Amino acid sequence: MGLFDFLKNKRKIANINQFPEIVEKLLVLLNKAQETAIGTIWRGLETMNINWKFDPLKMNPKVIDALYGYQITCLVGFSSQEKLIKSLDILKFRKELLKQIESTTEQSTKIIEEYNQHYLDCTGDIPCLKKNFSKDMIELYKVPDNEKIHEIKEMLEDITVVVALQTQVDTAFVFGNKSLEKQLTKRFKEYLYEESWTSKLKKMKK
Repeated sequence: MGLFDFLKNKRKIANINQFPEIVEKLLVLLNKAQETAIGTIWRGLETMNINWKFDPLKMNPKVIDALYGYQITCLVGFSSQEKLIKSLDILKFRKELLKQIESTTEQSTKIIEEYNQHYLDCTGDIPCLKKNFSKDMIELYKVPDNEKIHEIKEMLEDITVVVALQTQVDTAFVFGNKSLEKQLTKRFKEYLYEESWTSKLKKMKK
């Protein structure tokens, strides 16, 4: 089962009147996932001994913009594909997401939309998403070119997949689709503990 290829479900499709409440709950989970991703990147880079210094209080706000843009990429089309919303309501759902992000944060929705389009240009191609996301994070975190750049890219590519899967787990949850949520949680764990570069590296060190 591919990252964006999941079984269709027969649950009732959400209507646009439900979007504000659904999005409000979803943003809480998206923000939590962002905090986890940011912390993982920070810790990962700090442990690589690459003469990299980072002050979390001075983090480039575009890191958050990029994460929102990527999360929106991972969930909007997915919501329609999995029959959580009607395909005709995709733009309305996306608009509600951006509206609530703008009203609850200091982030620039214009920049978020630019990152969203940047990732949409990959048309769901996983290697392309990994490449673009890792490149963006390397630039935003000002990671210097060094002998461990390959390991850094591998770590960031892991995070690309983990964020995508976590976003989709959270989306299924807020729409109340327990069956889909269960499938995705299983897929998430498979990737995290069996397929990711980090998991393979840990097994090699044993």
